[in-house]
Amino acid sequence: MPSLNITVDKSSAVPVYRQVAKQLVHRITNGHLPSGTQLPRERDLAAETGVAAGTVGRAYEVLACRGLVEMIKGRGTFVIGAMLPPAPTPTGAGRQARAQALVRSTIDGMVRLQFSFNEIRDLVHVMLLEREDRLQNFCIAVVDCNPEALGIYEKQLLYLSKAQVRKFLLDDVRQSPDVGAMFQAFDLILTTATHHPELTGLLPAQRDKVLSAAVAPTPQTAAELDAIPRAPDPKIGVLCLSANFRDIIRRHLAARQVADERIEAAFYQAGMDLNAFLRDKTHLILPPDFPLFSQGGYGSTLVRFSETGGRVIQFDYQIERGSLLVIEEAISKLLMA
Repeated sequence: MPSLNITVDKSSAVPVYRQVAKQLVHRITNGHLPSGTQLPRERDLAAETGVAAGTVGRAYEVLACRGLVEMIKGRGTFVIGAMLPPAPTPTGAGRQARAQALVRSTIDGMVRLQFSFNEIRDLVHVMLLEREDRLQNFCIAVVDCNPEALGIYEKQLLYLSKAQVRKFLLDDVRQSPDVGAMFQAFDLILTTATHHPELTGLLPAQRDKVLSAAVAPTPQTAAELDAIPRAPDPKIGVLCLSANFRDIIRRHLAARQVADERIEAAFYQAGMDLNAFLRDKTHLILPPDFPLFSQGGYGSTLVRFSETGGRVIQFDYQIERGSLLVIEEAISKLLMA
């Protein structure tokens, strides 16, 4: 293929692999490298740019982390396409008021330093562009024992509205022959407080990148679980994707004195007979963000279940506020480094 015209500045404070990755991202997102394009072999691009093949390999891993390329063993690295960022997390009125006060204070301080309004506007604009550029090249790994819980990080961390996130199941990490290489390209690794000791043990050389988060059911989920009757008759159905999630639900219900024999769990499969599963149930617990209402035929089944007195509980997690602040502060520091 023709030259990609990748240039690097080895005197820059920006790591060389990030310089290479940034230029490749630009070529993919502007259409210069359309979906399906095979990127040069690592040693070929390394020879063209005058860097080590491992540096190019790390840049390719950044692109893979962002979902822009697929690295196929024995075949090469292929462009998938530009990935749109998730929608920003909505903010509350209280947070907005605090932000406005902070902006007003900053403006007042800059005026006292004799900056004009145009200069303030230009400086803020440039700094926002710099921060956004860093964030778009920021790679975060999240690790948990069940797929149902992995989405909570994207939903809650404001910075993740544009950072690139890749999810890992803990079992896959345990079985990897080279755990260190699996996470080498990531700037930060997030997991729950429960799994933090094990993950740092698996990643001794990268333990400083691993942050823990305390997670718990949302107040609404907790209230709905609390409202389940303790009487022995009602049966509770749990629809899940993993045995770990099933066991988590059982523990939460056990803490509320709900007898285990009242709980029946089923692993979701396309085409399953949901009517039969719900026949003797009074409650159905679903994983977070589970799109069962939109699945063919199942939406009407759940509506009928609710209309006949059944209760559908979406089991939603949240990162506790203290953990959220620690994680956001760590991301902010890394972006400013």
